Parts: sequence; structure tokens; C-alpha cells
Amino acid sequence: MFILPICIKSDLDIGKIIVELLQITWCDFAFAVSLENFEIIFGKSSLDRYPALKALKEKIYDLPSITDWINKRPVTES
Repeated sequence: MFILPICIKSDLDIGKIIVELLQITWCDFAFAVSLENFEIIFGKSSLDRYPALKALKEKIYDLPSITDWINKRPVTES
């Protein structure tokens, strides 16, 4: 299984390094795209009843490189 690199956060006030493992797989990416399509078909509020699915999509789409791509990707009309 492919796992993306570890995200390391540093808290300089107390001199500790907090390591947060973001164990994200390719399946998570594929599922996030499927959830985006689900929202396009059924409306933005369609995932409100499913907070875990919504959180998964937001976790993927909040990654800096993904956010950058979403902001610059070509816009297609449906």
C-alpha cells in the first residue's frame, strides 16, 4: 500500500515536535473525487447527512498541493 509522506508540525513555544501521520492512500483520493461528483449530481448539501464522508473529502481537498490544483484546474461545464 502506498502512503503519502508524514506531515510534521513544530511547536516552538514548548520545544516539542508533534508528528501527525496522514496515512492517505490512493483509494482516499479516488473516493474524494467520487464524493465531489456526488455533490455535483445531488447538490452541495448532499453530504451533510454523512459527516465522515464529508470529512474525508475535506481532508483530501485541504492538502496544499490538491488545493493549488483545484484553484488552477480547467473549468468544465456539465
